[in-house]
Amino acid sequence: MGNIVKRVFIGELDEFQRYIKKNSLYIYSMQEEEIKIEKGKFKDKDFRDFLEEFLYLIQSGMPIDQALKNLYKVTAKAETKFFIDRILSGIKDGTPFSESLDSAFSKVNYKVDSLVKSLITIGEEIGELDSSIARALEHMKYQEDIHSQISQAIRYPIFLLGMSISMVFFVFWFVVPKFSAMFTPEEFEKLPSLSYGVLTLGKALDGNMGFVLLGFLSFVVLVWISVKKNKDFWFSMITKIEFFNKLMLKIELSYIFRSLGVMLQGGLKIDRALARVIPLINHSELKNLFTIARDEIRKGEKLSRIFFESDVIAPNIASLISVGENSANLEKIFLSVGDKLGKEFNMEVKKILSFLEPMIIVFVGIVIAMIVVSIMLAVVSLTDLTDM
Repeated sequence: MGNIVKRVFIGELDEFQRYIKKNSLYIYSMQEEEIKIEKGKFKDKDFRDFLEEFLYLIQSGMPIDQALKNLYKVTAKAETKFFIDRILSGIKDGTPFSESLDSAFSKVNYKVDSLVKSLITIGEEIGELDSSIARALEHMKYQEDIHSQISQAIRYPIFLLGMSISMVFFVFWFVVPKFSAMFTPEEFEKLPSLSYGVLTLGKALDGNMGFVLLGFLSFVVLVWISVKKNKDFWFSMITKIEFFNKLMLKIELSYIFRSLGVMLQGGLKIDRALARVIPLINHSELKNLFTIARDEIRKGEKLSRIFFESDVIAPNIASLISVGENSANLEKIFLSVGDKLGKEFNMEVKKILSFLEPMIIVFVGIVIAMIVVSIMLAVVSLTDLTDM
C-alpha cells in the first residue's frame, strides 16, 4: 500500500534477507547493529543467570518468545545477548525451545551439563518446562556448591605449597651463593659433606636459575595441559590407587544419585533415568554396574537387589534404596543419598588437607633447617681454617 513500517529484526544478515524475500518487503532504509562476541566467554554464571531470569518470566505467564525478547533488551553482556538471539532465531523458524537452546550452545562454544540439557528436553516434552528448569537450576547450584567447597578446601594448601617452593628457591638463589663466595676453591673442598652439598647446589642453581625456573614452569604448564586434555587417562590412573579410588567412587555416586533423583522428579521412569545417567559416569566399575542395573530393571528386577549383590555400593545405601522402592519415594531417597555422599566426600577432602598442611610446613622446615645447619657448619669450618 506504500506505507513505511518501522521494525527491529533480531538475527544475522542472511536470516534478515530470507525474511525480506519471504514477506515481499522493500527496504527503504536500514541500520545494522553488530554484536561482537568472543567464543568461550559465555560462562556457567551467564547461563545460570539467564535460566533464572527466563524461569521467572515464564512462571509469570509470559510466552517463551516474549520472555526471550525482554531478556534480549535488558541484557548488557554481548555474549549473552548473542546467545538469546540464537534461541530466538530457532523459535521463529519453528524449532522447539530445547533444540534452539542446544544450537545456541554450539554458537557460543559452551559445553552444558548433559543432565541439565536432558531435564529441559524432558520438561518441554511433558509440558512442564518451568518445573524442569527449576530442577536444572537446583542441580547446577548443587554442583557449584560441591566445586566451591573443594576449591576453598584446597586453596590454602596450594598457596602454602607455592610459598614454600618460592622460599626454598629464594634461599638457594640469594642466600646460599653469598656464603659460597666466602670460600676459596681449596677451602671449599675441605668443608663438611652437608655444607659442601648444599653450597654446591646453591652455586649450581645460582648459575642456571633462569633455566631452572623455565623448566619448572614448563613442567607445571605441561602437566596442566595434559590433565585438561586427557582427563579420562588421569582419572583411570588416580582410581588405581585404592584410597583415591574410594574418594572418586563417593563423589561419582553422589552425582549419579542426585541426577537420578532429579530425573525421577521430572517424571522419568527409573530405566530411562538410568539410560540417561550412564553416559555421564566416568568410573568404569560404576558404569558397568549401572549398565547391568538398567538391563535387569527392564527385565523386572529391583534396583536394590542388584546393589546388594555389588561390592561397589555400600549395604546401608542399598538398604535405603530398598526402603525407597517399597515406599514409592525412590526419588527422595536418591536425593538424600546423593547429598549424604557429597557431604562425606567433602569431609574426607578436608581431613586429607588437614594432614597435608602440617606435612608441607614440616618438610619446608626440614629443608630450611638443613640449609641453616650447613651454613653454620661452613662458618665454623671457615673459623677453624683461619686459625690454622
